[in-house]
Amino acid sequence: WLGTPLIYYSFIRQRMAQGTEFFFSIVFISVWLKFRDSRNKYDHALMGLFFGLLCSIRMINVLYLSIYLIDQAVIWFKNSQKEKYLKQHLIEIIFFSLFFLFALIPQFLVWNQLDGALLDYINRVLNILGRESSSSSPLTLFVDKFFKLLFGLKWSIALTTPIYFLGIVGLFFIPNSAKELLPGFIVFLLSNLLLALTVLDSDSYGDRTILPSFSILAFGIAGAIDRLKNSKITFYGGVALIISFIILHYLIMIQYKITLPYNDPKFTLKALSGIPNLFFENNHLLSRSTNFFKILLSEKSELLNKESFLFLGLFPAAQFICIVITCLLFLWLNKNIKQKFYPAKTYLTFISFSIFIFIFYLYKITPTKTAEEIKSRVLYSNLVFTGNNEAKNGHIKDALAYFSDAAKKLPDHWGSYLRTAYAYDTLSNYDMANLYYKKVLELNPYNVEAHIRLGKNDFSLGRLEEAEFHLKESLHLSPNNKRSIHYLGKLFVEKKLIPEAIKMFELSLLIDPNYKSAHLNFAVLLGTLKQYKKSAFHFGEAVRLGVDKNKMKELAQKSGLEIEG
Repeated sequence: WLGTPLIYYSFIRQRMAQGTEFFFSIVFISVWLKFRDSRNKYDHALMGLFFGLLCSIRMINVLYLSIYLIDQAVIWFKNSQKEKYLKQHLIEIIFFSLFFLFALIPQFLVWNQLDGALLDYINRVLNILGRESSSSSPLTLFVDKFFKLLFGLKWSIALTTPIYFLGIVGLFFIPNSAKELLPGFIVFLLSNLLLALTVLDSDSYGDRTILPSFSILAFGIAGAIDRLKNSKITFYGGVALIISFIILHYLIMIQYKITLPYNDPKFTLKALSGIPNLFFENNHLLSRSTNFFKILLSEKSELLNKESFLFLGLFPAAQFICIVITCLLFLWLNKNIKQKFYPAKTYLTFISFSIFIFIFYLYKITPTKTAEEIKSRVLYSNLVFTGNNEAKNGHIKDALAYFSDAAKKLPDHWGSYLRTAYAYDTLSNYDMANLYYKKVLELNPYNVEAHIRLGKNDFSLGRLEEAEFHLKESLHLSPNNKRSIHYLGKLFVEKKLIPEAIKMFELSLLIDPNYKSAHLNFAVLLGTLKQYKKSAFHFGEAVRLGVDKNKMKELAQKSGLEIEG
């Protein structure tokens, strides 16, 4: 857990599903390990119920079905009286399946009310995946994705979560008493990796498609540690290696959306190369600039805001109280009840009753969409998808037409307006782009990107006051945004506020020492101030980071510097 992206989804972006998913995967595995050998159909029904709850969080978890089915096949095959117990095994699997589907009814209900017929929804999801996978030849796509998954510069397993490999290797060293679990584990991992190779790239932290496998890899890590216990040297070496993996992952994580943007195609490589700067120049970020305690202790506490109080104060306190009550209840049950587990029928009755109440509640609160509303949402999704592809291929005018049609389908959704603004930015039509960025802010006042782009465009158009307003607004929403700070530096140069400009450039480079645009513009400013030694250093850094040499020479000459080579 500590050496994987799960820690990010537990503490930083906990509103997403992955933390809850991990918890329920542990619940399902625990129940499965306890009842896998049971020939009581209600025990299998309980496993199916927990499996359904796990899949209702994210349907990707349906891959866990391979563990249950293969394990049951292994148990049946090892039975000396196979024919006699075949019917009983089939009944148990049927009970598992029925309660699995029963647990999914709330999810099916919501899909049906929001998206129309359930089969139509599933078909649309499959069509989206099909369109993505057909963008290049299957073999080329598979090989490319396989390399990226293992060794890519953004979210590869080798660079971001090397503990994954230790878990895979360790699976083959689990004790003999658990060897019969191995076939199900291997099929599960292979299917999880295959899915990761065929679906879309992750737009969030880490490769989210492989996260379900970490619950199973825990067995492998345990197996590896167990084998290493044969020698003190190898055991302590292995523990040190695991600790180093955890520290390495933490140092990568704290740079995400702080010193590096979320969509940087070389995120992990840049994060690894930026680790020395975290210790020697940027050590104030070692506890992550957005951490809970820094916000609480800041001079202008965000708790003064009602919304922030709910999310930073009330909700965490409520979660903490629930955890304490759960722990105390667990201790009391263990102390006062001889049987640590109630019979499966008791759990089935209680959870099934809860699901019935939940179904009734959802039926009442989930708005039923009309056929026209559902059709509009589907068309919007298709138009945006096509527009994005046209924009990627450089067909900006065609992309604009698709985004315009998308906006007509869902006029109150800001996504199409933001994409339209990006397209006009590409055409250098800043006035039109700004109209759409402002439309985005009308619908979503907290959109950082819209404020940054407005500030950048207003600066290009000579509207300095408006530019400063939007850049400062973006910093209020995202305090360590290097782009906003860098653009403010350029703006202060234009306004002849030289000390303020120097401070902004230094701050942007403190956040990201490899920010080439900041190096370049700071070098130009230092050249005009006749600080030639410093200016030459930053020009050199800009060249090292890939700035076009001709552009760099032209700017250097304006600063009074002559650069050869």
